[in-house]
Parts: sequence; structure tokens; C-alpha cells
Amino acid sequence: MGLPDRAAVANQAARPDGGSGADLFISIHHNAGGRSANYTTVWFHGEADWSEPDLDVARYVGHALGEALRTDVGRTSPLMSDQQMYPEGFGVLRHCQVPAVLLECSFFSNPEENERLRDAFYNLREAYAVYRGLCQYAYGGRPTQSLPKVSLENGVLQVTTVLDDGLPATWWGGDRQRILSSTISVYVDDHAMDVDYDPTDKKLVAKLAEFAVPEARTAALRIHFANFFKHHNWPQRFAIRIDETGNRGHCSPLAARRYQPPED
Repeated sequence: MGLPDRAAVANQAARPDGGSGADLFISIHHNAGGRSANYTTVWFHGEADWSEPDLDVARYVGHALGEALRTDVGRTSPLMSDQQMYPEGFGVLRHCQVPAVLLECSFFSNPEENERLRDAFYNLREAYAVYRGLCQYAYGGRPTQSLPKVSLENGVLQVTTVLDDGLPATWWGGDRQRILSSTISVYVDDHAMDVDYDPTDKKLVAKLAEFAVPEARTAALRIHFANFFKHHNWPQRFAIRIDETGNRGHCSPLAARRYQPPED
């Protein structure tokens, strides 16, 4: 199975809400290099700004692996962009449109580590570290939002949605603000919208005056925020489609979920 095909399994996974895309894609490997090297790295695609949900899970798994395998965690950062290796990044991560990380748990080219990797119990310890990191990530929640509603009147575009911090409402303090207001931003294409957020009902209203209807009558909408665990919202992007009169609009999920900035 080629790298695009592996990514497609995650991209096309059926979701209970009727959409597509797995919650997370993980590719597990062991590195090779000099005989003395033996550290843990978790790779994400592109720039850190492109991959916030990827980094949310990467830090937990990276720390858990380093602790369990006792690799040289102080040698370098456990978090690395795949573009540090190749200008276009790793193929499997580049083709994923869902949160995705690639693990290089340790170096099998290190003779002592290679011997440890022959031990089934050592491999179980590695697997359990990945599991523990995933549990810690899941505990912090996966924020998301309702499907935005769009209106266009007198050149003013308005987007309304309800944010979800991704945490259990039954927790003590579940009625308090658990979304960081400073992290909230809404963009249509590359235009920042004015945002009004009510933490009591978690309703967000964003407006953009003098909205110019694109020739294709479709604009890209992205909503950004994080909860108090610093977990970022599911990277769902939306398409705003304007009807032929230019007076009405509706919103629908985009197939591509990872944000990449426009080319210069």
C-alpha cells in the first residue's frame, strides 16, 4: 500500500455524524542513524501553525515514549516538523487531511537498543507508552463547533456557531468558561472577522463588513479556538457558498481539514 493509500484510509473513514475522516492517524516506526543515537521523535506536517491538533497529541505521546523507553530525551526536541527532513515533508503526513503524527520511537541502529527491541516485553512497554499518551490526550478533550449558519445582508457577512470545549459537561465546573477567549479567531479566506463570543451559552457571532462576493461564489471559512487544556478545535474547515443573487449564503464542511496558508 502506497503512502497516499495509507492516508486515504484515514481521510475516508466513515464518521458517526455522517462525515468522513478518522479522529487521528498514527504511523509507528523505529529510526536509523549513527550507532550512538537513540532518542524519541514525533513528527508533524509542515509548520506548527498548520498542525495544532497534531501537536496536541504529539507532545503527550512523545513524552510518554521517552519516559518508558528511557531514550536520550534531552538531546533534542521530541517534536519535529517533517519539513526538517524533506522540503515537502513526509508523504504519508502530507496526504493526511486529519490530525496525523509519525512516531520514531527509538533507533534500532543503536546496538543496545536493537537488542532491547528483540524483547517482547520491551515492545509491550513501548505500545503501552503510546496508549498512555493517547489517554492523556483524550482526557483533555477534542474541541469542535456546530455547523456554522451564514447570513449576508447589505454587504455584511455574519457567521453564527456554538463552540464545544470537548470536555464532559458533568465535570464539576462544567458550567464555567473552559474556552480561552484569547484563542478565538474567525477568518473568511484571509480576512479576519469581528468576533463576539458569549461564554455562558458558548455562542459565537462573527461579522465581516463590506464582504466582497467571490467570483466563484465560494469562500473558505476557518474557526479557531482552544480549551483550557490548550487543545485546539478539530481542524474542520468550511465552505461558504453564495447564491446567484449574492444575497443568501449557506455553509458546508470542506473535504480538506488541515489548514495550509495560500501560496505567495
